[in-house]
Amino acid sequence: MDVSAPIKRLQSHFATGATLPREKRIALLTRLHAAVTSSQRHLLETLRHDLGKGPVDAYTAEIGYVLSEIEYARKHVRSWMNATRVKTLLINRPGRSYYYSRPYGCACIIGPWNYPFALTFAPLAAAIAAGNCVIIKPSEYAPATAACIAEMISTSFDDKEVTVVTGGPDETQKVIAGGVDVVFFTGGTLTGKSIMRTAAETLTPVVLELGGKNPCIVDRTAHIPEAARRIVWGKFLNAGQTCMAPDFVCVHEAVADPMRKSLSEAVTKMYGTELAKSPAYGRIINARHLNRIRRLLEGHAVFHGGTMLPEERYIEPTLVSVDRWDSPLMREEIFGPVLPVISYRDPDQLIAELQHRPSPLAYYCFTTDNRFKRIIEQRAKCGTICFNGTAHALITRDLPFGGIGASGMGRYHGKAGFDAFSYTRSILDKHSRKEFTALYPPHSIKVSLLSKMRRFLM
Repeated sequence: MDVSAPIKRLQSHFATGATLPREKRIALLTRLHAAVTSSQRHLLETLRHDLGKGPVDAYTAEIGYVLSEIEYARKHVRSWMNATRVKTLLINRPGRSYYYSRPYGCACIIGPWNYPFALTFAPLAAAIAAGNCVIIKPSEYAPATAACIAEMISTSFDDKEVTVVTGGPDETQKVIAGGVDVVFFTGGTLTGKSIMRTAAETLTPVVLELGGKNPCIVDRTAHIPEAARRIVWGKFLNAGQTCMAPDFVCVHEAVADPMRKSLSEAVTKMYGTELAKSPAYGRIINARHLNRIRRLLEGHAVFHGGTMLPEERYIEPTLVSVDRWDSPLMREEIFGPVLPVISYRDPDQLIAELQHRPSPLAYYCFTTDNRFKRIIEQRAKCGTICFNGTAHALITRDLPFGGIGASGMGRYHGKAGFDAFSYTRSILDKHSRKEFTALYPPHSIKVSLLSKMRRFLM
């Protein structure tokens, strides 16, 4: 597929300055909001088709989330665009100094398959608020949702404002290499590395929202039933196919048995006993991922769940006891409805073990010990820490979201999303005639005097 034409069309439109005015950005966000609202029923159907998402989960985690992001951006974009004045040094007076955010130009958003609508349209709202033209490449693994996205964009926007390119990895690489001005990617670490390599050829800035094995620590002071409920909700949302999901639980040996029991009870209470028929529980994206998860489970002690229906892409929420850190379940990102539980005795040894692993998106820690909280804050290397919660941290729009190292780079949500699609432009506006003439040769001022005046001049 030839992607050069749409990219040139977007860049030419951006060059006219048409997307820069405040009112234009607000108008485009309003149009985006209307497109989502009018397509709500269709989106519910496509998300059910691609991932088996129930209507409540599909609305809250995808549609409602996007609408809230659009509304928030629309409300605050005027203030986000305001210039910030800074002090002008005496050596540059008379004059004024300030900076403001400027859009990159043609932004490329590469969407994932696990939240194929939300994690494509939330960045889209941020990119529009920042004043960019946008090319979207939705995930080919969620074809029904990708088709719905293409239809929504084509009927709601001029193709020089926002456009959609469909296809697989080849099309993704062509778009990145085609001269876009910034790339926003959500997906796996291996693909993220490939995208970064391609972007490096043209020195295109990238925002990478990747994955990782998010640890969940339950210490001996935790409220066990509440912790179990919150962990089960965060883990099995979207059948475990959530980048922020707890990937494994480390529970202090003093409360390990009651924790395992509470986790099992929480699964049953939340999803019932006939889970394969539950409209509240989703499906694995495809057979390849299901088989990958099945291989990870081989040889492990399942203490809850484990049922699979490959023809329906169904895996029951599964709890597994693990006693070795080198187990495949403890090394590889699971990205599915399997939760390993491993016990620990010494908190310092546990933290040391976690520090030797690639940096995840998040640490989850269930504790009432404030000293332990401070230790986690100081020693954990991750993008987010949530105490006594899991995916709850995603709900707070004013908390920037993103990873570090293997889990990604860059932040978005709320104002952070606007910043992700902008660069900072600094302005020094000096008086056209008056200035500090001692700056120029031949110098009549002595170094000893400059040294005394430095703090006032510079």
